[in-house]
Formats: sequence, C-alpha cells, structure tokens
Amino acid sequence: MINKLGKHEDKEKYARFALRAYVESRKKTKWCPAPDCTCAVEFVSDVNYDVSCNCTFRFCWNCTEEAHRPVNCDTVSKWILKNSAESENMNWILANSKPCPKCQRPIEKNQGCMHMTCTPPCKFEFCWLCLGSWIEHGERTGGFYACNRYESAKKEGVYDEAEARRERAKHSLERYMHYYERWASNQTVCSRYLSLVSMSFSVSMITTHAACIILLLMSYLYIFYPSHVPGQVLHYPQMRLALLSWS
Repeated sequence: MINKLGKHEDKEKYARFALRAYVESRKKTKWCPAPDCTCAVEFVSDVNYDVSCNCTFRFCWNCTEEAHRPVNCDTVSKWILKNSAESENMNWILANSKPCPKCQRPIEKNQGCMHMTCTPPCKFEFCWLCLGSWIEHGERTGGFYACNRYESAKKEGVYDEAEARRERAKHSLERYMHYYERWASNQTVCSRYLSLVSMSFSVSMITTHAACIILLLMSYLYIFYPSHVPGQVLHYPQMRLALLSWS
C-alpha cells in the first residue's frame, strides 16, 4: 500500500524504518558503531567476538567497543573508565604537590629551595618539607635547602603515613603512564593505517597490519590489570609482536 499510495519521501522513510526494525529485532545483526557508518553487521561466529564492517571498522560484538582480543570486555570497560575518570588527575596532584597550610590549594614544587609562596590572593609563605610558616625558619632550622624540624619529626614517624601515601600515588601514576603512553601511541598508528584503506589497493595488507597493532596495544591492558598470567611472561611475545607490527 505504501508503494502504491505513498509519496517518494514517505517510501524512503518507510524503507528506513523497516530496515531498522529488521536489524534491531535480530540477535545476529547489529549496526556498526563507527562514526557516520550506516552499515549493519551480521555475526556469523560463535567463538570470535571480533567482527569487521564493510567500512573496515573492527569491533567487539559483545560490547561494541573496538576489537580488543585478547582482553575481555570487563577489562576494556575498566580501562576506558580509567582514562576518562579524574582518578589519575588526583593521583598526579597527590604525587607531585602539597596543600598550602593556609588555603589548602595544591602547590607544585619542581625546582629551587624549600621556601614556598602560595599563589595570590593567599600568598602564604611556608616550608615545603614541614609545611610550617617560613617566618619560623632560618639558618638555625637548616636554611633554604633543608629543614631540621622535618628531619626530627620524620625520625619520630610523624610523616610516615603522608609520605607513604605520596609514594603509592607516584608509583601508581608512573605505572599507568608507562602503559597508557604505549597504548595511545599504537592506537594512533593503527588509526593512520586504517585511514589509508580508502586510498590503497592493498586493503588486506593494511587491515592485517592494523590487526597486529590492535593486538599489541591491547596486550598493554592485559599486563596492566592483574590476571592469571604474570606480566613478565608476556613481555617477550609482546616485543616480538611489536617488531612484527612495525616491520
């Protein structure tokens, strides 16, 4: 009836609705999650959840994120949340700054002596080590590059908990950045490879190479999160995979 009585615009709208209803009502078909892609993908395997669309985008059928073998969906979800959350910002602040004793604003010290001055409008002057007022400091307390008060209190264990917390935050941040930088670098390379598909005759070679890089970048997640396989066991095959991906 639509084909006989409907206008051309109505026919196109009906066809789109019919196609959407067909795709979304079937368990074995899904829309490709790639930006601006209008294709649907059919799932034909019961073992491998990685599927490829005609637009060359590869994604996980289970969670619709980018293909991520050998990492499971829960690990990828945690990694995405970690990259977007404020937890690492707080770790950086905790590891690289101290709160002003007066206004509690985080202050970073990257060089120079222990005499710190908070930013306006506070402008409170204090010692970086013991956080005491700088008025009470001088040559008798260790000068500009030491603090006898801090050293004495440290021997008594006054700063143990705070220092331990800072060290844990610093270690956590360094470990995260180690794996994140390598993951992000390989992801950028993979995106560049896939962008060449539309202008290259060797589509198979490029997509295979990109698949190797995806496997490499996902291996960093596999090591970052605790699993039944120790990280050091994967370091050698990871290096071999890196050589293969860049060859």
